[in-house]
Amino acid sequence: MKHNQFLMTDLFLFVLMKIVLTPKSKNITMFCVLLPLLFMCVVNAQTNTLNYDNTLVEPLCMPDFMALNLGSSLLKYTIVSDCYAEIPNRKYSIKGNNILSYCFIDDYFLRVNKNNTKVSRCGQWLEVVGPSQVSIVCMVSGSITPDVTEGSLPVGVPFVALPKGLYTKVSGGFSLDDDAFVQATVAETDFDLKVNPTLWVLNKSESEIRIQVTDCNRPYQFIEVEKINYKLSNDDTFTLPLIKRKTNINLVSFKDEKLTFEDIELDKITSTVANGKYDTVHLGKCTFVADNIIYSKTVANKIQLSVWLFYKLSDSIKVETMNKTNMKFVSDAGSRNTSIVMLNTSPIIIQQQFKELILSLKANFDVHFKEVSLYLVRSGDDNTLYGSSTTINKELKFKTTQNGTDVTLRALFDTKSWEFGNTITLTYVSEPGGTIELIEAMFDKSDTIKKVVECNSTIFDCLNTECTVTNMSIDEGRFIWQKGCEPVCGNCRDGYVCTTMGRCIHQENNNLREGTTSVLFFLVILCILFVI
Repeated sequence: MKHNQFLMTDLFLFVLMKIVLTPKSKNITMFCVLLPLLFMCVVNAQTNTLNYDNTLVEPLCMPDFMALNLGSSLLKYTIVSDCYAEIPNRKYSIKGNNILSYCFIDDYFLRVNKNNTKVSRCGQWLEVVGPSQVSIVCMVSGSITPDVTEGSLPVGVPFVALPKGLYTKVSGGFSLDDDAFVQATVAETDFDLKVNPTLWVLNKSESEIRIQVTDCNRPYQFIEVEKINYKLSNDDTFTLPLIKRKTNINLVSFKDEKLTFEDIELDKITSTVANGKYDTVHLGKCTFVADNIIYSKTVANKIQLSVWLFYKLSDSIKVETMNKTNMKFVSDAGSRNTSIVMLNTSPIIIQQQFKELILSLKANFDVHFKEVSLYLVRSGDDNTLYGSSTTINKELKFKTTQNGTDVTLRALFDTKSWEFGNTITLTYVSEPGGTIELIEAMFDKSDTIKKVVECNSTIFDCLNTECTVTNMSIDEGRFIWQKGCEPVCGNCRDGYVCTTMGRCIHQENNNLREGTTSVLFFLVILCILFVI
């Protein structure tokens, strides 16, 4: 399209020069040719400005992921799919492996369901941001099934498994003993590898050849060879007829972009590098958004992304682990103070994520809270709970209200603090036979975090849609995606437009380009009348 614009502009300049050098008697005729050409140049310029916009694109950030530590002794896993098992010397020949920026994902997400076909994510680059707020990128190298021998990895939560070095950057380096996972925000990204894709010949027979492409900065859905499309197999390879002559192979992305391997002799090569790569999209960065639910008796079926442990502490000496099925804190006989201790297994910069702690309690006595404190604790063991603690904020400002047995506590965080924390202690005066039951504990997110657009992991798949939903899509009365969270799922072919449910339907396109025919006809008639 951009090439056509240049041709139209050149033709316009040529006709303009002819007018200048032509006798006046012929100027009117030449002008009639020039006017429609000028109009077409304007139309082409406007259309191409839309297609070559280079502004910053906001990523679709999914905060409901877990980052797993492949180097943790607590994490056992089985590799389900190894994307590049057949690539020679893959630890060095593939950029993501060479720079130790590989990762594994859930096998369910390794293939994108697009229009009743499955497209592999092998080689796709992801952005991962965790509690440290440090953004890293990694290349999808396959899929695993994790087995956390200790701890409680939430069931059904999508994950990205990282080498220990990358995981430490994401988690911030704080851990309870040998940590295995933390909550993380994940996004598809468009990382510029600074290298061009490589096509590898894996094996061939007299009639067929099997190939694979590596180091591509964007997922691809099929290849085009001599006007025939070949779909991607489940193992991220292509099988096509062995062509014993020079040919071009087009690698086609979700956006229908074409990347060409030119003049390839498939029967003679083992690998070849493309002359270019897909244009890099200028994407913004994601923000880590922590789960704001600590405990909820009323939302028992909610999957919690943060793992919280609960303890009862009597007179700062005796520690008792609480069972989440019975969150009743009973004062020990003879104790003066009792503390409710809530410990998160993943330390975060808690006072930047949240501005307030809110607790709902039931009590059979008039409760007098003495202190609400924030700590960084490095061990969840009962015997060493406070032996490894660092005080972050000893005296949080708080307010309690009690109406009969119903008690509400609200504590404010210091929004200027950037320290990691993971443990909150609420100390109250013991009462003989006194019982406090925890009904709900949650955080109120900070104003900055509330502005973050939170998508969820449902957009990590195209759900068999055909196209990318935009604000220009035809309204079907329903939206398959949350607005502002529409994944890239392809383009409709000419004459079709995308609906809000991600379907391509036939539609007359009454845009500026198609409206040029009637306008040009009017200009030609006007010129004829003017000459007459």
